[in-house]
Amino acid sequence: MNYENKSERELIDLAQEGDKIASNILAKNYTPLVHKIAKPYFMKGYNKQDNDLVQEGFIGLAKAIQDYDHNSPIRFSTFAGNLIKNMIINAITKANRQKHKIINQARSIG
Repeated sequence: MNYENKSERELIDLAQEGDKIASNILAKNYTPLVHKIAKPYFMKGYNKQDNDLVQEGFIGLAKAIQDYDHNSPIRFSTFAGNLIKNMIINAITKANRQKHKIINQARSIG
């Protein structure tokens, strides 16, 4: 199958049917958006490649791909952006809960 000529809508349809190549193409196309949304939440000295917030953003993107309805008046990029941001904020909220405070405040001994 030639994916180069597929529209975003066609790629989303294929990804929703389980096509991993279509999912990977969408992930690649939306990588800049994931980084753009995650960037304001980064701590000083972050590493873009293995940052947990970026990973949460990609989970949001995967959810957006699976849940998007073409009949919605909302564009996919807007829908995906909202889910990416929500996943990142939820991860931060979860990490900052009271039960995680000791771990988050601990300092490395080595």
